Amino acid sequence: MQSSLVRRVCPSLLAAGIALAAAACAQDPVAPRADEVLTALPRSLTTEERAIIAGTNRFAFGLLRDVTAQVTADRNVFVSPLSVSVALGMAMNGTAGETQAQLRATLGFGARSLEDANAAYRSLIDLLRTVDRGVDFRVANSVWQSGYPIRPEFLARVGQSFDAEARTLDFRSAGAPDAINAWVKDKTNGKIRTI
Repeated sequence: MQSSLVRRVCPSLLAAGIALAAAACAQDPVAPRADEVLTALPRSLTTEERAIIAGTNRFAFGLLRDVTAQVTADRNVFVSPLSVSVALGMAMNGTAGETQAQLRATLGFGARSLEDANAAYRSLIDLLRTVDRGVDFRVANSVWQSGYPIRPEFLARVGQSFDAEARTLDFRSAGAPDAINAWVKDKTNGKIRTI
């Protein structure tokens, strides 16, 4: 049931998360000095952060298994489990009941509350942005509304926990792909021009 849920969840949301993470991490081409080599985290991880990481790791291996099963041997595959986890974590904020329970199970969160999961995502994003001065780590998330109103409490949660921007766009318009691609190009410093 979990892998079928992953296949059904908004493919464009997943593609955008994967694409943005792929472009957002860029290693400085100059090798770090010995005193700049990262040997430990700047702080200990919280219990909730460790749980999110463990769940994301389990999710990542399952996702990679599902993705590679659908790709021929002559193709390369790059997947950012963190980006997919963040995209699904954002989506989880707009759910309740069985759908939320399935997302929670898929992401490996168990019985953790939505608030605890959001707080762990928030603190991990903050940590990843500052953990290594030699890495340019950026997070760009957005929620695109087309025709249906988005509840303000959802926008507040994903804005607070994931730094997500809210955008309005008519997906039926001919210019919709160009508008989304322009946003992606801007957020990735031109490293990704289209998704």
